[in-house]
Amino acid sequence: MEETLLAHFDCFYNKFLNEENYDAKVNYVKKMQELAHPKSNSLLEPKVNAQPRGRKSTKEKNAAKEQNSTRRDPSEFEHVLASLETPKPVKEKPRRNLKGKAKVPTQLLICPFINQFPEAIRPYIESVKDVDDDGNCGFRAVSGFMKGDVHDWLMVRSDLLKELETHLHLYEQVVGGTQRAMELLHILSWYESPAPQEQWMTMPDMGHIIASAYNCVLVHLSNVQCLTFLPLQSKPLPSMKRKVIAIGFVDGGHFVQVFLKKGSPMPPIACNWKRHRLSIAKNWDAAHVATIQKFNDIIGVDVATKEVIHVK
Repeated sequence: MEETLLAHFDCFYNKFLNEENYDAKVNYVKKMQELAHPKSNSLLEPKVNAQPRGRKSTKEKNAAKEQNSTRRDPSEFEHVLASLETPKPVKEKPRRNLKGKAKVPTQLLICPFINQFPEAIRPYIESVKDVDDDGNCGFRAVSGFMKGDVHDWLMVRSDLLKELETHLHLYEQVVGGTQRAMELLHILSWYESPAPQEQWMTMPDMGHIIASAYNCVLVHLSNVQCLTFLPLQSKPLPSMKRKVIAIGFVDGGHFVQVFLKKGSPMPPIACNWKRHRLSIAKNWDAAHVATIQKFNDIIGVDVATKEVIHVK
């Protein structure tokens, strides 16, 4: 009996010596101290997990309940003894690559929403960056490009509101009347988080305001509608000085930042730009003829490339 116990202890001791991680060795010592001093314990401090989006799923609730438990975790020594007494069955492992990690498509790792964009455009998406889902996501996505920080969404709302108010008569024509222009003013006039659904960013109307306010080229991508927006009332910038940004509409109500590869296809220009842009802005589209034609050549008929629907 004594020899068996010594064998168990030797197993633990050898595991301790062969462990390369210093923190793990410290943990072994702490567990031995618990055995030597039974009055000590290793109660887990309750943790609070932030949940920025929606209600928690059952799986998340169970995980939170487990994290808040004050039950003592089994010591490493106990794990070693248990493994010696009752060998664990070997489970079939998933196929792995040469480095020993399970194979996961690289594009899925860097583009978590890649499947929510038209298949033809996916190879041209370099990466996708998510933002907080608090009803201000559209403004956060724009802020990440124009302000360098997704948390400057308040400034984006303010900039777009100023643009709309300053050129209200022009936008009344662009969006189809005074009533719709007033609705956009209402959407932009919100400075809290979260934002109610009635004050979420809407496309495509908001695209014209964004492109004009920041004098940039805005690409809007989704599985149902893809459009490019250009400034309505400014002189075209040289191609090398233009800022081209892209936002994506996913999950039926969420905007994200999309990073396109250089020279990627661009959706057609929004029709209302051609109808209502000022004469000074007429050549903004000239530099994008080739990339727009490339997009038209590869995109399917199930994707709208005109301002025929409102996606909210």
